[in-house]
Amino acid sequence: MPCFWALLAATSSTLCRPIGGPKPACCSCARRWAASPICGPHLPFRLSLQNSPLRPEVIEGADILFVRELLGGLYFGQPRAWQRESNSAWNTMRYTRDEVVRVARVAFELASTRRKKVTSVDKANVLEVSQLWRATVTEIAAQYPDIMLEHQYVDACAMHLMNTPRNFDVVLTEKSLRRHSFRRIRGHHRFPWHAAVGHSGRRRQFI
Repeated sequence: MPCFWALLAATSSTLCRPIGGPKPACCSCARRWAASPICGPHLPFRLSLQNSPLRPEVIEGADILFVRELLGGLYFGQPRAWQRESNSAWNTMRYTRDEVVRVARVAFELASTRRKKVTSVDKANVLEVSQLWRATVTEIAAQYPDIMLEHQYVDACAMHLMNTPRNFDVVLTEKSLRRHSFRRIRGHHRFPWHAAVGHSGRRRQFI
């Protein structure tokens, strides 16, 4: 029987059904797929506003596209450990310039087909990783002079999303900075339909 992962890598797209519960049947499969070099930026599709708790006059006309980096950062950084003997644990938040460049280009390319604005969300006030993120995104922005770039701290961004959602077009961030406020804007704990897009943009996983 052909190798499952070889077959998966040969496909142009994959449809994955989310399964709830503490240990979803597809959990190990999803982790391996997400960790593979096939996948790259995560692109939740247009915001569904039908169940939004915001007033119609606030939310009307909002069209936001979130672009998240999936392969680096806190979720995959090393070293990581839980040392039970000493009752201590640690994780490592790590990014390379190339990882940030890759996802930033996706955000700017998408913005060029929309309203030409990218909001980069980070914690550059307290995290060196976010300082690298901000500097790299600023550098890439210079290659897209027709795209407006703004930087926001994640806390401020969550507030502005609730107060003035129409001011956003493409929101660029890394995986661990997604906050519940980003999802509450649509009145549901999950993002709407989304896709994990490969480096070349050819391979996609739809959820």
